[in-house]
Amino acid sequence: MVRVARVSQRIDSISRTGNHGGDGLHGDDHPNPSVCPLAGPARRGNTARRDQRGGRRATGGPILMANHPVPTYIVQPFVGVAPVQFGMTRDEVRRVMPQEPTVFRKTPDSRHETDAFCANAFQVFYGGERPTVEYIELSSDPALRVTYRDLDVFATPAQEVIAYVSRASEFDLSDPEIPYSYVFRSLQLSLWRPTAPSADEPGEGRYFSTIGIGRKGYYDSA
Repeated sequence: MVRVARVSQRIDSISRTGNHGGDGLHGDDHPNPSVCPLAGPARRGNTARRDQRGGRRATGGPILMANHPVPTYIVQPFVGVAPVQFGMTRDEVRRVMPQEPTVFRKTPDSRHETDAFCANAFQVFYGGERPTVEYIELSSDPALRVTYRDLDVFATPAQEVIAYVSRASEFDLSDPEIPYSYVFRSLQLSLWRPTAPSADEPGEGRYFSTIGIGRKGYYDSA
């Protein structure tokens, strides 16, 4: 399992922001740094619906809101980020996403390759003998908007995001990477930023850089 919320791994791996290093697959090096087309017609409302077994599944694609000119992706714990849902195969993911992915290995020890979409701001990780989606990471990028419930994750100050998510789940107080990384294990959700505000630089790290969600049990075995 890849713990993508870990700062030590991020420094050595591909990333969407210039603060983390990288290998030429992010930022201005990407041929289409602001492209994140919709997977289908613009739609409104909740992207989660009931499947035939009574569970919730991610359907459709990102939502276009009247007051937001870019697609909005909704983070749905235990479900996915529509149109990608946990348990999908790589072929299924590529069929529902609107563009060809950039493919890479997050770390040298990664068992499976990662698919990155939307100028690498939407990354899909696979696990298992028959690789299926086990983790989805979204990064702050002007080409897309990311929400958790009704909260705009990357437009909201980090402390407010922590307080909001904490209504549903306490974060792991034993995580040694606080205040950079916050893991909400009962939601299988993580938040990360490369720096945190300090007395010398109070303006740094005021917002999170990434949000990630894993399949059920993803962080439990970490």
